[in-house]
Amino acid sequence: MREEVEGRPLAILAIGFSLGLIALVLPISIPVLVALVVWIRPLPIRILLASAFLFGVVIAPSVPETITSRKALHLEGRVVSIPRSRHEKSSVDFVFESSGSLYRMSSTDQIGFGDTLRVTGVEQPIANTELSKFQGIHSRIVPTRLEVLTKSSGLFRFASSWRESFFAFVESTMPQQDAQLVEGICFGSTFLSDTQIYEDLKKSGLVHIVSVSGLQVFVLAYLLQGCLRFLPIPRWFQVVLLILLLSAYAIACGLTPAVVRATIMSILGMSAFLFSRRPDALSALCLAVVAYLLWSPHSIWSPGFQLSTIAILGVVLFSQWRPDRGSGSRSFLVRQANEFLRLNLILSAACIPLSAYYFGSVALASLPANLLVCWTLPILVAAAFFSHLLYLFSHSVGEAFVSLIVTPTINWTHLIMNWAGNGVGLFSVPDFSGYLLLAYYVAWIMIYRRRIDQP
Repeated sequence: MREEVEGRPLAILAIGFSLGLIALVLPISIPVLVALVVWIRPLPIRILLASAFLFGVVIAPSVPETITSRKALHLEGRVVSIPRSRHEKSSVDFVFESSGSLYRMSSTDQIGFGDTLRVTGVEQPIANTELSKFQGIHSRIVPTRLEVLTKSSGLFRFASSWRESFFAFVESTMPQQDAQLVEGICFGSTFLSDTQIYEDLKKSGLVHIVSVSGLQVFVLAYLLQGCLRFLPIPRWFQVVLLILLLSAYAIACGLTPAVVRATIMSILGMSAFLFSRRPDALSALCLAVVAYLLWSPHSIWSPGFQLSTIAILGVVLFSQWRPDRGSGSRSFLVRQANEFLRLNLILSAACIPLSAYYFGSVALASLPANLLVCWTLPILVAAAFFSHLLYLFSHSVGEAFVSLIVTPTINWTHLIMNWAGNGVGLFSVPDFSGYLLLAYYVAWIMIYRRRIDQP
């Protein structure tokens, strides 16, 4: 394990930077840093680790106290979430960031993701909802005066148009519940957070399928790559187009940690040949973590960021592509089934302890439910995006593709969700120390043996 870390400067950078960001709140990160400095042998790598740690300490966001009374505020900042229409449809709700602190706001003005605002208003307490905890939001601002200083860039506007076009397409071709679930699977849980479907997904242990991560990004990347191959353009230009389109998709999903990380990893993997390098998933993951935390340092405390990072880390470390041996379709299907089962076990080992710590419950039905649902998700995501593309050229062809592939797969998802969400196998977990969680993941990572290619 030591050789793997020492040979990847990006891994050292990510570890040191993350420890620095939490050092002021969790001083235990300091002895952890000292232990790592002693454990690592090359002097330049030790210097990089210590430097990354110090930089993390310098830019670490303060942890805001929970607001219990109202006070006046005058702030400048940016919109860091996709504005969502409220129930009365007369205003939009969004997250506003200023000086590292996050606030929830509502406005009747035309607000876009990425806009820079000047806000005068009143800060007041906010309900401690699960969504607020995930985003690190501690208060709400009721604006008395709001000024848009700068509008978001062209790529942000393109991303918004793409998302709205997709939503209009599924809502016109599918029943409401089916359309909501397809929107959530393809563009994230932000658009499902206050619906009954989201509650049913949590009960069944399938809520992760509406958290856009590597699956959706990789499926979209392969779909776009396949379409671009029909165009008579150089490979390097195809990569540039893919970077722009995947970046637009990440923006359309709200630049959540999981989708940003998966997008960066996909871009690095597809563009490695331009620099005559072999793709390395662990280095790509570490670069994505550092890049996202530079953009949003407070995300280090987000359960969503932690869950998605540990899940991808588990897949990178413990999954391994095994070359096909033998012949015949039966042996191929058996191997694929074994790989699929092993992947689900890896994800369960990675995510269940962290989920139990934050949410206080574990759904035993989630493992069989995931085995029954996850194999259909790539089909569903690819079919939904391809149907939308067809729909732009021919409404009848797009609708036919929805009926042929999207509808049966979404009905299967509803069936498994209802079965697993009936409450059987759902039990509570008592509160336990986060240090036990830390010990578990350290032991879990230390059992890793070299199974990935060197960079």
